[in-house]
Amino acid sequence: YPLAYVSAKLGLGYKLYEVMNEVSKATSAFFEPSLDYITVKIPRWDLTKFDSSNSGLGTEMKSIGEVMAIGRSFEESMQKAVRMLDIGEPGLVGGKVYNSSMNKEEITAALKSRKPYWFLYAAKAFSIGMSVEELHKLTGVDNFFLGKVADLVMLYEKARTKR
Repeated sequence: YPLAYVSAKLGLGYKLYEVMNEVSKATSAFFEPSLDYITVKIPRWDLTKFDSSNSGLGTEMKSIGEVMAIGRSFEESMQKAVRMLDIGEPGLVGGKVYNSSMNKEEITAALKSRKPYWFLYAAKAFSIGMSVEELHKLTGVDNFFLGKVADLVMLYEKARTKR
């Protein structure tokens, strides 16, 4: 959906029904676009820049920007966004945190401390058998997001065992 084009036309005084959709050529901008993608945005933190402050997430602004990834599913977009963070992780699964030897207590401590990039620790937690309900109680993160992370872990483990 050509947002910039439609916005420019609206700025020039056109009405939504007067702006033809350049993609479909059949409808005006008055009709809601049918989008087949999802976008994930993740803040970027420069943890060395703020080394004197608490690195836990809270109300204080510590991010230095954000990444935005677009894909056909939440899982695809999330994987792309994690890669774009430039933190040395190939995605939620298969990287340094996921393949670390952290035990349940260490993972729980990392999740309780509200670390940036907490979702990497959530993936590790699912890889050792923790449940969505356990992580929800621990973090307060919505079950939808935790379920998507758990799905990625399950898919990764299934693919890894089929090699």
